[in-house]
Amino acid sequence: MSTPEQERPVSAEQTKQPSFEEKLRGLIEPKVDEEGKVLQEAAIRNEKLQRLSRLALESRNQTPEGLGKLLGKGDDWCLDEQVPEDEWSVLAGELSEERERLLREQVSEEGGEVNQKAIPTEIKLSGLDEFMERMKYLQEETIKSAQKNQESTENLIMAIGYNERIREAYSQLPPEEEKERWVDVELQQDFYARFTPNVEPKFYTRLSSEKRREWDTRWQLARAALWKRINSAEIEKLTQNPDLIELTTEQMEILYNIEGVKRGLEWYTEAILERIEIYEKWDEETGEPIGQATKKSLVECKSGREFEIFRKNLQYSLKREVFGVTKEEEESLAKRAKEGDEKAEDQMRDLRVRVKSADAISWNWMWASNLVESVDSRDSKGLGEDVLRERHGEMPPAICSDDLRAVFHPQEKFEDKASKGQEWGAFGK
Repeated sequence: MSTPEQERPVSAEQTKQPSFEEKLRGLIEPKVDEEGKVLQEAAIRNEKLQRLSRLALESRNQTPEGLGKLLGKGDDWCLDEQVPEDEWSVLAGELSEERERLLREQVSEEGGEVNQKAIPTEIKLSGLDEFMERMKYLQEETIKSAQKNQESTENLIMAIGYNERIREAYSQLPPEEEKERWVDVELQQDFYARFTPNVEPKFYTRLSSEKRREWDTRWQLARAALWKRINSAEIEKLTQNPDLIELTTEQMEILYNIEGVKRGLEWYTEAILERIEIYEKWDEETGEPIGQATKKSLVECKSGREFEIFRKNLQYSLKREVFGVTKEEEESLAKRAKEGDEKAEDQMRDLRVRVKSADAISWNWMWASNLVESVDSRDSKGLGEDVLRERHGEMPPAICSDDLRAVFHPQEKFEDKASKGQEWGAFGK
């Protein structure tokens, strides 16, 4: 006979299990008291893994396919030692558990027996028949993925909305200041605006038709660069980059003839293929390099911060070698601008705009052309040496799409995975 305690119903609070969202937030957010004092640091503090966790919380990614892609991305980062292994193992456990739950729900909704194709890749494949079945499934999924652009559409809608808010804010600025702000957006690869006649930037409306065409072309390239950035993990979508596909030879000639772009393209190409002299320390007040330069290649960067140092070196080179502004002239302009000389202030702004424009166009072009992904291989010549180079596994996403590089060099990607006992998609371990 049961006791009163046994018969007493269990409350909803007692039986409620934390949701997937609650589990993830418990991992990426620190525990605080009512006064906001931190009681316990977050279990996952790596910036990349925090960003991946937030992507997993978005409804568009809460499907077996969406979480599978995030798991693949995290595995790649862990293999390339871009994220801490202990933090990734914790997060991967939660993502895998939620993915399996969604797969079970999918099966129960469809009714009938378990779909063998939906079994997680953690299950080891054995035998030629199973391998061929998995290859067939991979082909089917690739076709389906190519037919669905929902995720890309959502990302682009966010970018368009962001650009619209920027346009409204920038329209309140004087034209020349507005121009510099738009160049900054282009430099950061955040540009996806498609202006209509009644909402064009003020500085743009004052340009000649020839100059407008120049800006239209560089903005088309900027949109192509953004497309690659937001779709870098989905190879089939990279082939659907409309702005890059529609970029004509004539338009590329327009870009190439913009002041400083030729030098920028040469500089980035040399920095990717060889080691060049790079200053790592700079005087914040004067903008001049400090100490001795060291030989380094762009593909040896391991963080976005290191990449920004490379860009700073290029911009300094453009100021001195292309635009012909000496250290003394720049210091004189800066001093006069600080004293309230509006003409000097305009000259300083014009210099900044020209330098950043050349950098933005040059890197967006290099990025969209996939040069890093295609040449970073052990089968390429070494960095300025007559020997084969090594594959660089720790490059930040701002420089290299690891998924695209795997398409160029699948054997090397597979060997990296196999050497560390990690799974690679349908191929398993």
